[in-house]
Amino acid sequence: MLAASGCAGKESRGKPEIKIGLISPMSGPFAVLGISQQHSLQVEIDRVNAAGGVDGAKLRLVVRDSALDPGKAVQATNELAGDDRVELVVGPSLTAFYEAAKSTLERSKKLNCQPAVATGTFNGLRYGFRSQDQAELDLRKMLTLLRKQGVKSFGLVYEGDDTGKNTDAVLKKAAGAYGMRYLGFQATRPDDQSHKVYVEKLKKADALFVSSNIGGAKTMAAAAEIGYKGKLSGTSSGMQNIAFVEAAGDYAKGALFPAPNYEYPLRTDRARWKPGYRAHIEAIERKYGKNTGPKTGATSPRAPRSPPTASSPSRRPPPKPAAPTPASWRPRWRPWT
Repeated sequence: MLAASGCAGKESRGKPEIKIGLISPMSGPFAVLGISQQHSLQVEIDRVNAAGGVDGAKLRLVVRDSALDPGKAVQATNELAGDDRVELVVGPSLTAFYEAAKSTLERSKKLNCQPAVATGTFNGLRYGFRSQDQAELDLRKMLTLLRKQGVKSFGLVYEGDDTGKNTDAVLKKAAGAYGMRYLGFQATRPDDQSHKVYVEKLKKADALFVSSNIGGAKTMAAAAEIGYKGKLSGTSSGMQNIAFVEAAGDYAKGALFPAPNYEYPLRTDRARWKPGYRAHIEAIERKYGKNTGPKTGATSPRAPRSPPTASSPSRRPPPKPAAPTPASWRPRWRPWT
């Protein structure tokens, strides 16, 4: 898949174009991440090219779909790492895919930026860097808040991938320092129709950490189904993504989650946004438009044509009221900034 600026395939002033590679899920249930990254990079490439490029050379974005498949992520990494015209690789997004590919990027001495790899270590890497908060920082902030709210025990329901395993390790290590008991990790599977069995095993916990991917919506539905009375907490900022909001709906009322220092879509008063950030978001909106969730009315810069939703649990809880409007989400969710 190739997304290119207007100068794709051409050379400017006799100078070869400079390629920027992106490896991310562009299809499937997590396409909202990859296509959002594509649009974000493209508007900046357009801006640089309109100003004359980099020392006269135009930039071109080359996009590869990892399709939530580590094998495809490695294949795409091999391709881009072996292309001398590619000066920067963004991705592969998500911890499991980067872990599978990072040795290739290091051997090839290919500079790579990771905006969606929150767990794992970058120690010892010379060419890879992370551009988001490490998940451990978010989790420790959340534990601080939960302790203040009287939580004495907690558990984790998360995908059984590298991110889930790394999150489990962080929580297991941190529990004692916060005077809490960690009741364990229930690893979910992609083909699960319901997470009820996992929540049942941790129902005595005062709080449950759940995946901030769409699978976390299944956990929230299961918690509602069994009448879980504890607190629900996300592990990262993914809960503010429109895809998660649409999938979780009313089940997410009262949930907590850590949010990094970006305003969209939590804060609607754009006059308070940082100027550069606002200009970037509005450039994306002008070029690609907006997504509006059909259930919630929540908005975000356009990514897939319609936000993906989680599979319905096999046994549904009693009917719930209509999903909240964006205004009713904000007071109930506690962002960390």
